[in-house]
Amino acid sequence: MTSSDQIAKIASTLDLTQEETKVLLEGSVEVIKDLLDQGYRINFPSLGSFQARMTHPRKSFNPTEKRYYRYPKKKIVQFRASQKLNETVNKEVRHG
Repeated sequence: MTSSDQIAKIASTLDLTQEETKVLLEGSVEVIKDLLDQGYRINFPSLGSFQARMTHPRKSFNPTEKRYYRYPKKKIVQFRASQKLNETVNKEVRHG
């Protein structure tokens, strides 16, 4: 589903224009990105939660070059689906 399709679907559901929906969606994404950058955990009860966390520095071996590489620590975004979302997605698998 493309961004335009998502905007059209949300607009029809909320009875808004597509332009209003686009502004709302882009604004929401910016707020979520800012909150994650500040270290907050974002929870959507029926969807799941987003959290930014730091990875550990690591090293890796490339067997082709016979060389080790070091990778510094970095911040990644982790998503954990809610139980309700997992049940909805897997409903057809269990009853299918």
